[in-house]
Amino acid sequence: MSARITSLDPADAPPCAMPDRFRTEIVYFADPLPGERGSYTIDTPKCREILDDGVFRLVSPLDSEGLAEIEISEDQERFLEWVTEYKVAAVKIL
Repeated sequence: MSARITSLDPADAPPCAMPDRFRTEIVYFADPLPGERGSYTIDTPKCREILDDGVFRLVSPLDSEGLAEIEISEDQERFLEWVTEYKVAAVKIL
């Protein structure tokens, strides 16, 4: 694990270790904070929904009007569990 996710809100949540590839995957679950490189806002209820469903939805590269369902990985599931357990609203990737 080489990416360390730290919670900005709340600041007292323990960090979450993730594989380095998560730096590109976080956009499935969060929105970049303007002007804050490596920082993101989290929609905690949306993360709970993704965790419950076991999938996230993206615009299909084959059909712009359809959504593709992507099954979450074990690492992504661990991140979503961390987000929902600590009610994380903002993070920074170190």
